[in-house]
Amino acid sequence: MFGFDQVEALGDQLRHLLLNPPLAPGAGETENTDPLLLRYLPLLVIVTMFWPVLVTLIAASFSASAWLFWLCVGLLFGALQLLYVLYNFTMIIWDLSTLTLLKTFAMLRSFVRYYFYKMTDAAGIERKRKSKKRRRKEWREEVDRAADYKEYCSLQLFEPQQQIKKTVVKTAGSKYKSVRRIASSENVNG
Repeated sequence: MFGFDQVEALGDQLRHLLLNPPLAPGAGETENTDPLLLRYLPLLVIVTMFWPVLVTLIAASFSASAWLFWLCVGLLFGALQLLYVLYNFTMIIWDLSTLTLLKTFAMLRSFVRYYFYKMTDAAGIERKRKSKKRRRKEWREEVDRAADYKEYCSLQLFEPQQQIKKTVVKTAGSKYKSVRRIASSENVNG
C-alpha cells in the first residue's frame, strides 16, 4: 500500500507540524527556530481560555457513546425477550391445539360409544358385559383402604380362574352384612 518513500514523507510532515504549529509566529517559514514553548503558546492560550468547552465536548462525547452503548444493549435484550416470548406463545398454541384435538377425539369416541350402545339396546342385541373392571375397581378401593402394611398383606389376590361371589349374611344385630367369598370356576359353573 504505502511505499517506503511515502512513509518517510508522512513522517517529515508530522515532524514539521509538531515543530511548527499553525498558530505559532513564523508558521509559514520552513524551519522555525523559536523555542518549543513559544511555538505552542497561542495554542495553549486558546486551550486554557476554552477548556470548559473542550471538557464539555469530551464529556458529551463520552455520554453520547455510553448512551448509544446502553441503547444497543437494551435493543439486544429486547430482541432476545421478544424471541423468548414468541417461542412461549408458539409452544402454548401447540399445546392447546394438541389438547383440543385429543379432547375432540375423546368426545367423538364417547358419543359414538353412547349411541352404539343405545342402538344395540334398542335393537335388542345382547352384548357381553365384562366384570373385570368392576373387580379391579373393588380391589383398588380395598388397597386404598389399607392403612398399614399388615392390612395390605392381608389383601386377597385373585387368580384369573377365581371369581368373587357375594353373599349376604344376617348378623346378630339384625343387620345385613355383605361377605365376599372366593369361588373357583368349577364351583360357580357347577
